[in-house]
Amino acid sequence: MKAVRHYSRISQSQVPALLTFLCVCLALNACSRLQHAAQRNAAEADSTTFDVKWADNTIILDAETVKRQMQSADAKTGRYVIAPSAPAELRNARVGAVLLLSDTALRRVTNVSTENGGVVLETVPAALNEAIKDGQINWRRVVLFNPPATQQSRNAGAPSDPRGNAPDFVAAAFRADSTGALRQPFAPGASLALAGGGLEREYATNFEGKLKGFDVSMKLTPKSDKLEIELEVKKAIANGEGFKLTAKGWISGFISEGSIRYEGGRLREFQYLQRNLRGEMKLGVTGVRLGTDEVAFAIPVKIPIPIQIGPLPATLNIMATLSIVPQLFGESSSRGDFTVSYSADQGIKLGDGGQTPLGAVTNPQLDISNGNTAGFQPVGLGVTVEFPRVEVAIMGESVVPYLSVDTRTYGYYSPMVKICQESGLKIKSEVGYKLKFLGAQEWSGSKELWSKETKASGGQCQ
Repeated sequence: MKAVRHYSRISQSQVPALLTFLCVCLALNACSRLQHAAQRNAAEADSTTFDVKWADNTIILDAETVKRQMQSADAKTGRYVIAPSAPAELRNARVGAVLLLSDTALRRVTNVSTENGGVVLETVPAALNEAIKDGQINWRRVVLFNPPATQQSRNAGAPSDPRGNAPDFVAAAFRADSTGALRQPFAPGASLALAGGGLEREYATNFEGKLKGFDVSMKLTPKSDKLEIELEVKKAIANGEGFKLTAKGWISGFISEGSIRYEGGRLREFQYLQRNLRGEMKLGVTGVRLGTDEVAFAIPVKIPIPIQIGPLPATLNIMATLSIVPQLFGESSSRGDFTVSYSADQGIKLGDGGQTPLGAVTNPQLDISNGNTAGFQPVGLGVTVEFPRVEVAIMGESVVPYLSVDTRTYGYYSPMVKICQESGLKIKSEVGYKLKFLGAQEWSGSKELWSKETKASGGQCQ
């Protein structure tokens, strides 16, 4: 006997309810994946390894000694005046000695003199391989996002979860000017008056102002297991709105880990990797008669995440940048809506054998809708939102200037012999590295780690 299959017919009145049910299921599935990623990150703990043999001429001063025994210090000129009561090792420092001022600076002595009973040391910046002969340095930092109201400082030793990992949400003060310059980070919980406006912010996680002729509004919001971003950029022209970008998205917490290896006073290997990063970005782009002036700027919001690696303070700086490349002449326009989501690891390994990209993007989802570019000649508009852009600095010296995820969109139209209407969306990760501070000036450059793109075309595009 044949099996009989029974099918139920869905009535037209049931379709809206079914679509709503499917949307809810998809949303719950996305939340479940995010929570799973957060739980996976939470299963790992912060850790550091600092196993080194110092060079014979290295003098190490802890933070308390620096505070008590330095009569004066000028980091700009490199002039340090040592109190007469300082340890003999410091008072007897010779030219060529390397000073590791814990949590402060790494300097090489170039001249020694006396002044009012104290010792004056003239210094210049030193590289880490001048202080370390052999050694292995490792770190792992679990980056979590929670609202400032629940933020607890790791340095205060007040963990908020069983592993001892407190939520991270420490922002920098910023100054909004025509260049979008960023100020230095300030201590968690501190309040700093911003230059020029008399404003005060405890956490500078939002910005609203004018950058390079564009009205820019950006807000970062910690929510549960993710950091949300809202960005709006506008520019008006004489005959109406010339440009508008709206971007909404988020990134999950992630794991930051690195390693440094020295042998015989030489840097042999450096590695940096970010794991378990998830993200989503939705962009709406409109450009009308915008011209051809390209523009790029950093948005003056920065979140520093502190890491202590033995006596070396380090910082992860989370930032965002924007670039706009228009080719919109006369009565031309470009519009589009774009969505991207991804899971990724990203990093690089550097050594005598060269550079090795680390990580990959997993299951990226790219979608283009409402793409429409028009004009009387070939025209187009490209927009790139770089978020997150993560910088890694050790003792204030950038070793990884950027490790980024770029979301790039474009619209293009050509009415020439073969008419082409095209929209594109690309997600890309790129890393920059500059290891002069670690002792390898020649290890400097950049590398694309991975990318994924999609297009939507009409007409006879090549």
